[in-house]
Amino acid sequence: MFTIYALTDPETSVIRYVGKTNNPGYRLKSHSKPVLKPRTHRGYWVNSLLARGLQPAMVVCDTCDDEATANELEKAWIKLFRMAGVPLTNCTDGGDGMAGYKHTEESKQKNRLASLGRECTTKAKEKLRLANLGKKHTDETKAKPRGLHHSDETKQKMRANHRGMRGRHQSDEAKENIRRALQGRQASAEEVEKNRLGHIGKKYSRRSPSEETRQKLRLANLGKVLSEEHKSKISAALKSRKARA
Repeated sequence: MFTIYALTDPETSVIRYVGKTNNPGYRLKSHSKPVLKPRTHRGYWVNSLLARGLQPAMVVCDTCDDEATANELEKAWIKLFRMAGVPLTNCTDGGDGMAGYKHTEESKQKNRLASLGRECTTKAKEKLRLANLGKKHTDETKAKPRGLHHSDETKQKMRANHRGMRGRHQSDEAKENIRRALQGRQASAEEVEKNRLGHIGKKYSRRSPSEETRQKLRLANLGKVLSEEHKSKISAALKSRKARA
């Protein structure tokens, strides 16, 4: 079932746009969202309504059973309204577009790759937030599992890739990049507490560090001035170690 509809101004009830759809409810919702990059008269009109806290209203003009007839009816209604002097925002004479069109997998992949790495501006994020404000999910949507769920094939690839990382040694360049990224970073109280709890009950080897390790530690701590609090903690730790020995 196809519907020929008209969008009207909620303040004046003047018809501003004529279109066709096989899902009137969904189509009206899509017309009631901000147009992020308006390129048509209709887009600017919808945005002007939303800026004033208004939304376009929908009026059903006609219905039919097939898209070919819907295209002809859309053309006829647009022509009729234009002859009557109605200020339509339609850019064409109608009959174009494909209701219910579904992209091929190849097309979806191209769109995905084109959007990879693209960052939304603060303005775009705000528009998306306003578009979804007050939107209620259906029971079917709520029942769907939340979060990202990998397919079994993806999980297998990730597992194989992880196995390939075992025993791998970072290059000196990679180590230097990691060191620079962590330089000056202060661990939060929550991170410190997690590390402390993670080490509780662990047994460590009493093997003495090598001369190379001692030299690295000496250079790393060279010129560091310890606070009185830090000194007292080290003293307490050494006394505790002696007491256990």
